[in-house]
Amino acid sequence: MQFEQLYEVTQKLAVPVDTEERRVEWCDESKLLGLARQPSGAFELFLRGDPLPVRSPLVRRHVRHDIWRDAEGVDFQASRIAFPAESHYQAVAAFIAEEMFRNGLIDSVARSFTASEPIIEMALRRAALSDEAIIGLIGELRLLTIFMSLAETPADRAAAHDAWRGYQRDARDFVFASTSVEVKATRGNRSIHQINSLGQVDPARAPEGNPIEQLYLVSFGLMPVEPEEDVAGSFTLPSVVDELLLKLGDSTEPDLRNEIQEILTDRVRQYGGSSLGYDHDSMSTWPAYSIPFRQRCGRAYDMNDDAALVLRRAQLAPCEAVREESVRFEVDLPDQITGDVNPERDLLTFARRVLN
Repeated sequence: MQFEQLYEVTQKLAVPVDTEERRVEWCDESKLLGLARQPSGAFELFLRGDPLPVRSPLVRRHVRHDIWRDAEGVDFQASRIAFPAESHYQAVAAFIAEEMFRNGLIDSVARSFTASEPIIEMALRRAALSDEAIIGLIGELRLLTIFMSLAETPADRAAAHDAWRGYQRDARDFVFASTSVEVKATRGNRSIHQINSLGQVDPARAPEGNPIEQLYLVSFGLMPVEPEEDVAGSFTLPSVVDELLLKLGDSTEPDLRNEIQEILTDRVRQYGGSSLGYDHDSMSTWPAYSIPFRQRCGRAYDMNDDAALVLRRAQLAPCEAVREESVRFEVDLPDQITGDVNPERDLLTFARRVLN
């Protein structure tokens, strides 16, 4: 099929009401490729058959393979590729479909997909948060959940909620009066993190050099759950957001939320500084955000401790030709810095002390 024909198909796609329903418009007689929309309005490309041979990690996050049942009650396998609901992705979905037909879809869905995957990857590059941003957001929201769990009144919960600043670019992740918390998350169980500014590891200081804030760096180690593993006890980005919503109100449903719940979802949407951040209401079912994780470790490092051997502003000061804001580096924080107090591994106890 030609692009114009496929674009016409996208124009007549019906938006289903049920999250488990799709009204697929098949684009060939063998029903190998179909176009559909999610209840959120997002566009989907259906590819009938066995799981696709996905090579790109980015594309893999956007592909989901399921078993569906057609109107005649016959089960069939299909992989889905999700695109945002923004109007320009309507043309993108039609273009990708045309590319797959041009690459021999009728002869082999798998070979056609492999030939088209670089184009699909390019189209998806701005469609969702990066892997790093996703686990970074999960880390911050996991810590926010701990703070919320210690809040005894609605006012306390609102205060903990307002302490989260990580959705704002270049802001501390959490601010409680003169105590600040930076959150870093990575895959694995070692605290190896990219540091984007000295202020993430060195507390703000008075002109004479004394710290004027207490700075902690909370390090999360997260690991994705493998397909063959039991997902019990794991969590996804949507499940973490839902857990927080229930700490702030009685329902996760958009029409039943209170004002502070709406503020939370709006701030989550702003995370990463992208126009296409994580929109919980429209993206919670996307394969890209449905990856389950387990927490491998959680450590709270006291960055005011001089035994934490990281780069400090005082060390950079003699290098007058170096602009501080340009400095980027990686840290590999040890499991033990100062006895059993730094880092602190009981994040609940740590959070209670910060709140008090």
